[in-house]
Amino acid sequence: EYKKPGRKEAARRFMSELRSALPDVPLALSSYRYPSLHPQIPWTEFLSKCTLVMPQVYWLGAHNPGAQLTKTVREYQSRSSLPLIPTGAAFREHDWQPTVAEVQEFLQTAIALNLGAANFWEWGDVRSGILPGVWEAIRDVSWGWPAADNRDITERFVEVLNTHDVEKILEGIDTIVVTEC
Repeated sequence: EYKKPGRKEAARRFMSELRSALPDVPLALSSYRYPSLHPQIPWTEFLSKCTLVMPQVYWLGAHNPGAQLTKTVREYQSRSSLPLIPTGAAFREHDWQPTVAEVQEFLQTAIALNLGAANFWEWGDVRSGILPGVWEAIRDVSWGWPAADNRDITERFVEVLNTHDVEKILEGIDTIVVTEC
């Protein structure tokens, strides 16, 4: 509906009301991968109240996720300096599906472009095993961050309590709360 003429003011009003209602909540615009193909969208009005942008970089019917992501980043960076977290394809549609190599290419391109993170749509096909190896490719990518403590929160909590050291307990609870939220 925002492709219709005269929608800039509606977009500005919507984003102002949304930001006003949620002043401390990060907001992201999740939209088309190439803004240049959708010039009718009031991009400036939407992005003005966002914290980040999460373009949908689905390479349906193609096999060039790195090239598509690079073009997407270039187009969004020409419009905004917001952090960008791309959303890649983790689903199948009709006779197309992403390959493990394509998902790895998408992620390696995101890392090479210093994006810091990536997102994927849609987890059902990946987690059900319909797309073998894709979940592992996403899970196993190395962003260069410290390894996460994947133990259950209750195990970590008990371990911290068992130190009997108030400072460690307070530090551990802060770490657990921040990590789990």
